Amino acid sequence: MCFKSNLLQGIGVFLLASMPFVVSCEQNNQETPQDQKTPQLVLQQESYSISGDGGTLTIPYSIINAVEGTEVEVRYTAEWIEGVEVDASNILFSIAANQEYTPRSTEARISYEGATDSHIITITQEGVELSYFDIEVSNIVYNSFSVKATPKDDQQLYIINTISTDYFRMSGAEINDDFIHKEMENFASLAKQNKITLEEFLWNNKLAAMGTASRTFSGIAPLSQYAVYCYGIELNGEDYTISVPIHHTIVDIPMPDFVSAVFNARTTVSGTTVNIEAQCSVWNGHFYIQIAPETSIVFVEPGNEVPQSTIKRMSDSFYATARNAIRMGSTAESFLRTQCYQSSCNIPVSGLEPNTRYMAIFFAVRSDNGAIPVMCSEPTLAYFSTDN
Repeated sequence: MCFKSNLLQGIGVFLLASMPFVVSCEQNNQETPQDQKTPQLVLQQESYSISGDGGTLTIPYSIINAVEGTEVEVRYTAEWIEGVEVDASNILFSIAANQEYTPRSTEARISYEGATDSHIITITQEGVELSYFDIEVSNIVYNSFSVKATPKDDQQLYIINTISTDYFRMSGAEINDDFIHKEMENFASLAKQNKITLEEFLWNNKLAAMGTASRTFSGIAPLSQYAVYCYGIELNGEDYTISVPIHHTIVDIPMPDFVSAVFNARTTVSGTTVNIEAQCSVWNGHFYIQIAPETSIVFVEPGNEVPQSTIKRMSDSFYATARNAIRMGSTAESFLRTQCYQSSCNIPVSGLEPNTRYMAIFFAVRSDNGAIPVMCSEPTLAYFSTDN
């Protein structure tokens, strides 16, 4: 179909299911055939996006060395492109509203007879805005936070949970349903192990909710990010279907308030063994010691300030050690008593690498009301080198 003049009416004709729509517009030319140069079709870009509401997507174009009677052609196959109009400087796509939560994309070919190249453009349309759940986060401290979730339909059964942002994004939870399927499979497996139904497991563990639900998540790692998420399900015995896609919000967890802790440390090296003596003043609680070789990611050259990212790694390492001990049956109190120190220490460390620089790291730790112990002071560093 050929269009002439300015903004012209009409849409392409869908000939067969496997054939594209074709829309064209004739360009006038002022040059004589002997003066004609090779025409060139120019677009500003080749990737375009439009909101899930749809509407008109305008794509500017120009023709260099236009040929009289030659038309700009637009070919497309997506049925959600409802039509295309072409005028002397713009291609206008009429895009239907996206009724799904997931984005969609398609390609269209724009060409001009005689031009050396045609253009294949990509059109991406966003999905329906995720607004089914209202998720509010409050009372954020270094080891816990509270959540209130409200669905649009108070009869909708849904899952409410949290997980580290790194894992949430790595699993693709923001772009597909695989995360939900894997999580529900895990829940079903745990329910079977406990000889209860999937529905009983979800309610017993406060994973399921209807109407407005409030939850407090504890045992949270300091100085980290967590994703709080909700998704709707329908249960049919031990089977389920996803009725509302996953909604989420990100929570930034702070470090605990740091205390003042002053360490006076001395190291004595003999071959690949070091004896570490340390006294802690001001702080009368527990402290912890880490040792890092010069090849470690947390090693800080003498005289340099300790970066915040390094403090986070030190904190994460200690937190993981304490959490794993408690998962194995230890209490926070026994972990502090057996793995940490108070006031002073005098400990030998053997089996180190020869001829290697090391850094001893000292920092205060604490546990509130039996919670997993956490780092709670700036680190103090002491350096030593091993012999042959």
